Amino acid sequence: MSLYLALGDSITTGYGVGYRYAFASLFYQKFAAVYPGMVYCNLAVNGQTTGELSRLLSNAELVFLLKQSSMITITIGSNDLLQALPFILSGSRNQQKVILRETAGNINLIGQEIRRINKDAVIKIAAIYNPLPGGRFAAYSDQSQNLIGPLNAHLARWVKKYWAELIPLDQIFKGQKRYLLNPDQIHPNRLGHLLIAQAFSENL
Repeated sequence: MSLYLALGDSITTGYGVGYRYAFASLFYQKFAAVYPGMVYCNLAVNGQTTGELSRLLSNAELVFLLKQSSMITITIGSNDLLQALPFILSGSRNQQKVILRETAGNINLIGQEIRRINKDAVIKIAAIYNPLPGGRFAAYSDQSQNLIGPLNAHLARWVKKYWAELIPLDQIFKGQKRYLLNPDQIHPNRLGHLLIAQAFSENL
């Protein structure tokens, strides 16, 4: 069995647009056209954090699926940063640093565990975009970017360490959020998911 396994948060589940229009489903259509017979499994969970995904990787059923996977996509980290929002609003830099350090550590554990289970699968992980410039917390966009920037820099190092590919969602959404986000000003709309799928489909 050749498996495409989609992991992560509400971006991968297609929150706000539905499973059919989620980037992972669109990516699978492109991927299956190049590699017929590919099986698709989406195990993303709305609201999932890096810590939750890290712990999930010890689940026996997921370990089995990871061993079968030839392609793995991941969107993770945004919910960790949402947990930092109260500290951004209050200006508590120490707590922001704690969350950033814990998130980076969890991402490292995710890479270690996936590569321990499967050394050969292609891994594509998304960079984190900043939705705040278009939302109700727009005034805190710069403070939010102070967390997103270092975390994306960590992901850039992570992909080299774990033989993965970084998908630049931050660049795709930069300056285009009014066109690519749902009314909640956080999740991608259908066009946003289509562009994400196209980005993940490069280098197939």
